Amino acid sequence: MEKKSSPIIIISLVTGIFLVALVGMLVYFNLPAQRIRRMIKTANKFIAEENYDEAILTLQKMIEIDPKNEKLYLLLADTYEKNGDTESKISLLQEAVKVLPEAVSLSEALGQAESDVDKSIFANSLTIQPGVYYQTNCTVKWEDFSSNRMEHYEKDELLHGTEHYGEDLDNYIVIEEENGILKFHWQNGKYFKMSGSFERNTDGSYSVFNDTEDYTNDYLNASITSIASLSDTEIMILSIGDGAGYSESYITMKKNQSEILNNKVVSAAEAGNGWKKAYTNYITNLGIKYDSLGYAMNIYKLVNIDNDEIPELYISFGTTAGGDAICTYYDGQLIEQTLSIEGLTYLEGQNIFRNQGGSMDEYFDQIYSLKNGQFILLHEGEYGAADNSQLVFDSDGNPIYNYYWDGAEVNSEEEYMSLLKSFYDVQKAISPYDGADFDGTRMRYVGNGLCDYAGILDAINAY
Repeated sequence: MEKKSSPIIIISLVTGIFLVALVGMLVYFNLPAQRIRRMIKTANKFIAEENYDEAILTLQKMIEIDPKNEKLYLLLADTYEKNGDTESKISLLQEAVKVLPEAVSLSEALGQAESDVDKSIFANSLTIQPGVYYQTNCTVKWEDFSSNRMEHYEKDELLHGTEHYGEDLDNYIVIEEENGILKFHWQNGKYFKMSGSFERNTDGSYSVFNDTEDYTNDYLNASITSIASLSDTEIMILSIGDGAGYSESYITMKKNQSEILNNKVVSAAEAGNGWKKAYTNYITNLGIKYDSLGYAMNIYKLVNIDNDEIPELYISFGTTAGGDAICTYYDGQLIEQTLSIEGLTYLEGQNIFRNQGGSMDEYFDQIYSLKNGQFILLHEGEYGAADNSQLVFDSDGNPIYNYYWDGAEVNSEEEYMSLLKSFYDVQKAISPYDGADFDGTRMRYVGNGLCDYAGILDAINAY
C-alpha cells in the first residue's frame, strides 16, 4: 500500500525553499555592486535637490564600499565643488590619485582643480612673509615634443601628463626682506638654484625677477613665474619650464618651524654674495708678495667671462713660473684654472676664453668655456719645432714648425690659424690689460680695473 506524504513535510520543504530564496535575495541586494547602484540613485537625488551635505555623506560611504571606483571620486569631487568646498575637492583628488595612480581622469581632474585655484591665488595674494619654506606638495603638468620621448610616436603627436609629488626637504626657498625688497634664494635639489627678488603689484600679485639661474640638469629650463602667500606659514610657487617641452609646476611650501633645514639652508644674502667672501678669502690666503723694488707682485682684475651675476677673478702672479689664474664661483665653491702669464684673452660675456703661451719654440693655444662651475677645454692646439735643439729654418729665416689641432697634425700655420679662428673670434677678443697703462716705475700695468691687493678687495666689496 502506497504511503501518502505528510502535510508537515510539504510545508517544511516549501518553507525551506522560501528561506533559501530569501537569504539569496538578501545576499544579492547587499552585494557591493547592488548597494552602490541603490546609493548612487540616492546621491543623485540629493544632488538634484541641492542637498549637497547629504549627497557628500552618501558618496563617502560609497567610496568606503568601493575604494577603487574612480567615477565615485569624480562625482564626489564635483559635489564638493558645487558645495563651494574647493579645498576638500583637491584633498579628495590627491588621495584618489594615490589610491588609483593609473587613473588618468583623476590626475587630469586634480591638475585642473589645482590650476583653477592656483591662478586665482596668484592674482590676489596675501602678503608674503620672510622665512624658510620647504615643499609639502607639488603638481607638475607637462607637454613634451622632445625626441627622446617621441621615439615611438608620430612627430606631430603631443605628449602630456600630470604628476604629483609630496614632501621634499631638498626643495626649499629662503625669503628675506632687505630695505623693503623681498629677496629669495630657491634651491631645488642638488643641481638647481636661483636667486632673485619679488615685487608687490597693485592687484595683490607679485612680479618675480630671476636674477641668477644655475643648472646641471636643465631639461625643464624652469624658473619662478609667480608666487603667492596662502597664509603666514604657507606659500605657493608657479614655476614655468620651457626646456624640451613645456611644464607648469605648482609647488606648495610650508614655513620651516624647527631645525629641520638648518643643515641645508643658506641665506638669500649669502647666496647672492657668497662669491665675495670666497674671493676675499682666496686673496687674503695668497697674501702680499713683493718684488725687488718693494712693489706688490700680484695683479688682480674682475672680468666678465660668462655674463652672469658673478664676475670671474683674474690674477697674475708676476712671474713666468707663477703664471696667471682665473677663478669662478659656483655652488658655494671657488674653482681655479691656471693660465700662462699674460696668456688670457676672452670674448666678454660670451663664455669663451683663450689661454696661449709657451717658450723655446714650443707653443700652445687652449680654448675654454665655463659650465656648472667647471672650466671645460673645448679645443687645443700646439705648434713648435720637432727638435728645438736643432732648429730648421725656411728661406726667409723663419723656424719651421709642426702644427697640431685637437691632436691631429695640420699642414701649415695658415690652416692652424684658420681652425683657431673658426672656434674663437681673435679680432673681437680682449685682454685684461686692454686700456691699461704701463707704469715704468712700478714695472707693471695699471688702471682700467687692474688692482693690487688692497684695490681688489675694495673692488670686490663695491661690486
